[in-house]
Amino acid sequence: MLKIGWSTRDVSTNAPVLIGGQACERISIGSKDPTTITVLVLDDGKDSVIFLSGDFTAFRDGLILEVKEAVSKANPAIDPTKIILNATHTHTAPRYALTTGYDKAPRHGVTIFPPEKYRAFLLENMVSAVCEAYETRSAGSVAYGFSTAEIAVQRRCVYFNDKGANNTAANTFAVHGHGMMYGKTDLDDFSGYEGCTDATVSLLFTFDETENLTGAIVNVPCPSQCTEHEVFTSADYWNEARAYIREKYGNIFILPQCAAAGDLSPHRLHQKDALKRRNRLKFPGEEEKAAEFSRPVEYYNRKVLGERIAAAFDEGYSWAKNEKLYELPIVHKTVTVPLEAWKLTDAEYENAKNNYEALLKKPFQVTDDPLADHKVNTTLSANLSRYETIIERYEKNVDFYDTELHVLKLGDIAFASCPFELYLDYQHRIQGRSPFEQVFMIQLAATSSPVGGYLPTEKAVKNKGYSAISFSCSVSPQGGQTLVETVLSVMREIR
Repeated sequence: MLKIGWSTRDVSTNAPVLIGGQACERISIGSKDPTTITVLVLDDGKDSVIFLSGDFTAFRDGLILEVKEAVSKANPAIDPTKIILNATHTHTAPRYALTTGYDKAPRHGVTIFPPEKYRAFLLENMVSAVCEAYETRSAGSVAYGFSTAEIAVQRRCVYFNDKGANNTAANTFAVHGHGMMYGKTDLDDFSGYEGCTDATVSLLFTFDETENLTGAIVNVPCPSQCTEHEVFTSADYWNEARAYIREKYGNIFILPQCAAAGDLSPHRLHQKDALKRRNRLKFPGEEEKAAEFSRPVEYYNRKVLGERIAAAFDEGYSWAKNEKLYELPIVHKTVTVPLEAWKLTDAEYENAKNNYEALLKKPFQVTDDPLADHKVNTTLSANLSRYETIIERYEKNVDFYDTELHVLKLGDIAFASCPFELYLDYQHRIQGRSPFEQVFMIQLAATSSPVGGYLPTEKAVKNKGYSAISFSCSVSPQGGQTLVETVLSVMREIR
């Protein structure tokens, strides 16, 4: 008999917490909407899975190890190896640790809530949420399906000309070639977009013993980054998506997952005037609300994406509910696989050393504007750290990175996780060859090993541009294909 348990926590704060996810470190001026964590436990009596999702940029810095240890102490009956912890990749989430790269910058004159205190608060809530979901498990059923909605677009532009030919600056890590993230589309040599998109919204619904809908996993191939430059904390478009869904279905649990989306984003790059016209006509009289955002288009995009996810939820639910599964065989495998490392060239090493030495000569800024200083100084610190990382990686010359992957069977469907910002092509390779009826991919799933970053395709590496260069990546495209083959091998084994 299948047992299901849910829980959720609001882990937002109005304290001036650090916000990561950009070239400089930001300090929040409050919470725009709830930052949440949500837990779903599925247990068939033989095996189980504990999905733990959070409105965060990523879960690194060893947090997953602390969660597992604390859960084991709080309830020894819970197997902590069954936890799959994923982030939605919002860029307006509280930081629970001093961000590596920013930590060398002075922070004179600014007030920051201690990250270690927020970390303790977050950990306490994660552990209590896992325990509550586990301890309140009860008999129920699930249904699954999918729908479609355009949420993400390609964010990598390709050009006929090499955009990096004259790039010799010592203060940048965006090494361009024929490719560029968020490039301009109104240039004469604009060729198009590098890869495809995916409009699939994957859905797993849960029901109680009386067949009432209790919650759902909503899996979307798009980071939650409409409002990625703001100085408030926010769940981004997931806040609107949850609100629209609950307007119709009541206060059910919504567990968001970001599928492979390393080369995707919610930001449309062409026909922006058409976008402005749509917003003006679709949302008349909402200019004042939009003005609360540094870029009004962010407000409108959040609403539109929330509406689309809710509509996809509704369409998928309308037919998926017709086949509820009360018995659901679960097989949960965790494997650690060595993935081929991104190999640095001698030229990249020398360039990193030279640029690092040049940046070292640049002093930190001290003026009568502490916030402006903080932005300049954390940017400088981050660039120094990136060059340090390149130097260290070259000198260590690692061939493989041991990487933890979860592969999960839930009857005729499967889930697979990875710690990377995974390019969409890899997800399609897995889904296209999988023996399962439907595959949910989860990117940015926390692991015990300190591996991560983007995992680009072969064509992206040739084009260069941020997210497909040495500063952005630790694992090579060859390692990406090893990931694909490993996931597929485990899927065949457990099918």
